[in-house]
Amino acid sequence: MITTVATTHWLLGAFVLFGFARAAQAQDPGRATDSASSGEAASSADDSEAALKPPARPNQWSVHPFAIELHLGIATPIGALGLMLDWAPVPPISVGCGVGTNFVGVEGACMLRGRYVLVPTRALYGGVGASMGRHVQTYSTQGGVAAGLLLRGMGEGRHPSQYEWDLAKWINFEVGYEWRPPRAMDGRVYGGLAVLLDPSDGVPSEPLNAIDANSLRLSVTQLYLYLGVGLGRAF
Repeated sequence: MITTVATTHWLLGAFVLFGFARAAQAQDPGRATDSASSGEAASSADDSEAALKPPARPNQWSVHPFAIELHLGIATPIGALGLMLDWAPVPPISVGCGVGTNFVGVEGACMLRGRYVLVPTRALYGGVGASMGRHVQTYSTQGGVAAGLLLRGMGEGRHPSQYEWDLAKWINFEVGYEWRPPRAMDGRVYGGLAVLLDPSDGVPSEPLNAIDANSLRLSVTQLYLYLGVGLGRAF
């Protein structure tokens, strides 16, 4: 009987102590919210770190999808001097069309470009397009840039003839590097291969019997290498 009473008293004491402990915890909101406060502090630290990071620069082909460019070059699809408008409906793709002169006539061209954006202001691209215009082919100019590299002008005297096209048609393959900084400027350097699609339409400047026997008659070249640079304004 004594043992039973002692056990009962011990259990009652334990329940009373447990009750006091729960009441004390309820009256101490700081202790009850320690874990919640720790989570909020961690979240605030993450937000502060994010706020300190500089904002990402926007892709300039999204901000300024249009560009008007002045082009200078050798045997480019719009000649030695011309203007071109480039439009990027989405940053990886653009369409460019322009007009220029090769100093024997007017040339027009359009090109579809696929762009690999390196950073928001720099990109590499490849393109394919078509062009047409008046064309005169002489020994010293055949091959475009290749003619200068091979110093073909030194052989002009042995090749006095030339061919002329009122409307030569070309397909062009191009690669280049372009930049479009936030100041809305625009530029590109490029090179490519132009393929003459109608070589048989070229009209020789002299009939065959008019060429001196010691001279070599010019043969038509279909492949031209070209180089160019474009500078302008994006908007």
